[in-house]
Amino acid sequence: MVKKCEICGFYFSYNSGKFTAHLMNEHNLLLKDYLIKYELNGVTPKCKCGYCDEDAPFFRGRFLERIGKHQKYEWLKEQYINKYGVPKCKTCGNDVKWNRGIPNRYCSNKCVPGSWNQEKVKKTVKERYGVDNVSFILDVRKKLSDNMKSKKFDFKKINMKKYKDTNLLYQSSYEYHFLEYCEKMNIFDRVKNGNMYDFLPEESDYGFRTITDFSIDDIEIEIKSSYILKKQGGESVINIKRSAVERAGKKYLLILDKNYSEFEKTMNSI
Repeated sequence: MVKKCEICGFYFSYNSGKFTAHLMNEHNLLLKDYLIKYELNGVTPKCKCGYCDEDAPFFRGRFLERIGKHQKYEWLKEQYINKYGVPKCKTCGNDVKWNRGIPNRYCSNKCVPGSWNQEKVKKTVKERYGVDNVSFILDVRKKLSDNMKSKKFDFKKINMKKYKDTNLLYQSSYEYHFLEYCEKMNIFDRVKNGNMYDFLPEESDYGFRTITDFSIDDIEIEIKSSYILKKQGGESVINIKRSAVERAGKKYLLILDKNYSEFEKTMNSI
């Protein structure tokens, strides 16, 4: 490899050591200082371990990415704990294993979203926090709710899909069936995505706000199956949601198990 001296313009074989000797003999300059000044714009590279602000080590004509001991897994583990605390499983809160000085996010495959053992997770969360689901923990629900309100809520993360070539979002087959039904009824052009409504402070056990599935004029529509309704808290939760919607001057309508009789009556009356 041939290298040009930016000070005097001469070329030297870089790997032979002649360039290093030239810098020292002709310019009284170490190779390390030359590289910093003329090739790195005066900036000394830093160790890339992520936990220090020390200069990167210089060895055999180049800067290394990390200081030697900062590559050791035990050192990385110790620094992580000092900076962030002991890592816990994102699902159940148990201790996690380490891989090359980096903690795993979950304690086991059973806790990885999409493949976890729901009953085990529910039991652990119940024992640790006294609730059936981590989403019911007050500060967690508040954070999720605030993200929704500030429009940072990513619908793709909860598997929301667009209906055909429209901007209407749906998640379950029941919601998709409702949109198909509206097309058949020739009222599809009036359907819009649902809206957000705040709960009262004394209703915080149920969350902080709700989002309806769809809306038509002043009617806020929620689509459910009996199975899902029961899992989410039953009629008591529906009453809280209905109150939130009605406080805003809107009408709340629950369509349960694809039974559109009440929906048809409502639509015929407006």
